[in-house]
Amino acid sequence: MLLEACAEVDHATREGCTALFGAASCGQAQAIRTLAEAGADVNLAARGVETPLMAAAAHGHVEAIRTLLEAGADANVVNVNGQTALEVAIRFRHAEASRVLAE
Repeated sequence: MLLEACAEVDHATREGCTALFGAASCGQAQAIRTLAEAGADVNLAARGVETPLMAAAAHGHVEAIRTLLEAGADANVVNVNGQTALEVAIRFRHAEASRVLAE
């Protein structure tokens, strides 16, 4: 509904989080798909630190990871610690997420 009302799809909260980042953090694959189709930047880092793909990887949300990759998320982006989404998934011991990101 907000997207239909021309809401800014990449609008960030004071903390720097976008709707796409929130959807990725919560594993909401359909919301990710909807936001990406509306033009959300799938590589926009929250707080300039972590991409939606990294957030999904940190929580082990496999379907969200797949959806972000299909939407063009770059798995090679590194965070301020020099880690990719794959390395984030490994750090948090999410084996299936790590497998998907390694493909």
